[in-house]
Amino acid sequence: MLGGVGQDVRHRHRGGHDIVAQDVLEFDRLSRRWDALGVEAGQDRVLLEDVVQLTFEARELGVVQAQTGEVGNVHDIGTGQGGHGADDTRTAPTNRRRGIVAATMHRMIPTTIRPMRPTDVAEATAAILDAGWGDRREFFDFVSVHPECRPVVAERDNVVIGTGVGTVNGTVGWIGTIFVVPGARGNGLGRALTEAVQAELATAGCRTEVLVATAMGRPIYERLGFEIQCWYRTVEAPGLDVDVAAAEDPDRGRIRPFANGDLATMARLDAAASGEDRAHLLAAFATATSASCLERPDGSLAGFVVRAPWGGGATVAVDPEDALMILQHRQRGAGPAGHVRAGVVDLNLDGLDRLERAGWTEAWRAIRMIRGEPLRWQPTQLWGQFNHALG
Repeated sequence: MLGGVGQDVRHRHRGGHDIVAQDVLEFDRLSRRWDALGVEAGQDRVLLEDVVQLTFEARELGVVQAQTGEVGNVHDIGTGQGGHGADDTRTAPTNRRRGIVAATMHRMIPTTIRPMRPTDVAEATAAILDAGWGDRREFFDFVSVHPECRPVVAERDNVVIGTGVGTVNGTVGWIGTIFVVPGARGNGLGRALTEAVQAELATAGCRTEVLVATAMGRPIYERLGFEIQCWYRTVEAPGLDVDVAAAEDPDRGRIRPFANGDLATMARLDAAASGEDRAHLLAAFATATSASCLERPDGSLAGFVVRAPWGGGATVAVDPEDALMILQHRQRGAGPAGHVRAGVVDLNLDGLDRLERAGWTEAWRAIRMIRGEPLRWQPTQLWGQFNHALG
């Protein structure tokens, strides 16, 4: 099930002024709020089963119905059969229990939210490129087949107009890449995509949801119950010539390429730092060329970096000096013509101070938001992420 809409539909007799739906929407447009909660059958002739929260234009009522267009994991958004007549315009009730405000009804072109397939990758990539979000092809290639990812697309007239991605990291689920093409924005589709991903994560057993919000998305997420946890600070530094002396301290250990036997220890370090089970991602991305480990003189691991094909990198180190060793190793790998980025949350004040003194500068920042059970993590041990849809 996507978007929380059930497959069974109760057919009812209705009159000219009835609004009949399996789900009745809660409207929240700027400061005007009309609430469908508490409405009973027979009051204003509104018949309902569930309430789904979406945002639509001021003069548009969208009713989500499980009609003949919904099969399995397909969620149709539209007014359904027959639409609504022009006489469905009434004065807003003042009693909250009568809480439906009927605006002028306009038929909506049905929009379907369904799981992303590998065959959707090219079209989804092109849509995001056209909107200036960058090239996501490698990322979509991965999430469309990875078993712990839950990507979805919004489709209208057989054209992809939106995307969303969920990732199951144990009991923690990430939500990201919530995108709607510019021409389809403002009608609640971003929220519907988010709720579709949330439903998939809940089905997978996730009890905590995490996301990184843009300024455009933050109000939607707050209405969905997300709270600000902290801020991500993405910092960058120029690459270094290979002749520059490494910061490695023989007493602290050495940085070496990843070996298959490292995976279990890396997963334990990662779980303690992130509060998540990202072992499936480490196993998917770690190779001798894409991952490096900081090995202590006694053979134990103190930290690691694992790079994803599209450039993001999960970086974990218990001690900030170990983190600086790993990051300088990356700088030397980038060379003087390149640059390196790291992602640190603002809860890691000591780490940010050390990076600033080492010549790192802020590139951008974004809000990290959380919903559900509290996360048991060690944010001072996180120094980079795969991206903001995987964690």
